[in-house]
Order: sequence, then structure tokens, then C-alpha cells
Amino acid sequence: MALAGKDGYWETEIWVFSIENPNLFLFIVVALFATAGNLIQKKYFRQKEKSDRNTAPYKNNEIPSE
Repeated sequence: MALAGKDGYWETEIWVFSIENPNLFLFIVVALFATAGNLIQKKYFRQKEKSDRNTAPYKNNEIPSE
């Protein structure tokens, strides 16, 4: 921004859009965060389900005698 001669986000395209269309801008921001959270949540639970499937370390639940 400093190279462009601006000291902040004032009067940039995204700032003007957010001021002119606050509801649409809010919807877009919330949708982006919800999508990112959903993707992270799905990845986490897929890994957790995969690790939960193989909980029995022995075949046929046989526990070796000590």
C-alpha cells in the first residue's frame, strides 16, 4: 500500500464495495469463514474416524496371556 502512495485501505475497491453494499459484504465474509471452518472440521473428523476404526490392536479381540 505504501508503494501505491496510500496509507491504508481507505478509498480502495474493497472498502468502497463494503461501504456501498454492507449486507452483501458481510454475507461474503461470513460465507468464506464458514466454508473454511467446514473444510477444516470435515478434515479433522475424517482423520478421527479413520483412527477410531482400527482400535483393536489384536485380531479377533484376542488378548495375549501374560
